[in-house]
Amino acid sequence: LSASGGVGIVQQIFLTINESDSHSMSEALDACCQLIGKFLENERYFAGLVGGDETQTIKRFQGTPEELLSKIMAHNVLPVAVDIITSILRSLSDGPVLEGSVAALPSD
Repeated sequence: LSASGGVGIVQQIFLTINESDSHSMSEALDACCQLIGKFLENERYFAGLVGGDETQTIKRFQGTPEELLSKIMAHNVLPVAVDIITSILRSLSDGPVLEGSVAALPSD
């Protein structure tokens, strides 16, 4: 990640939006949806391991070893991923995309 971290990456996505161009708006929303979807897809597996099942990460995984390695590597940077997702959601709520749909997001 760049020196500005995940938040800087998200800012770059939204800086490219030309509000009068529905195509650039659509592309930015697609990118955001893909990032959020990938995050949820990955973390869904780990969320199911709470309550002492964390030690069963390998045993309970149904996919290939390569898929598990990919999930573990992504999960290893969870704080950065959460920062990125939080920044996306804040940017969406502050931007013209959802104007009026969301009053405010919590500061944390």
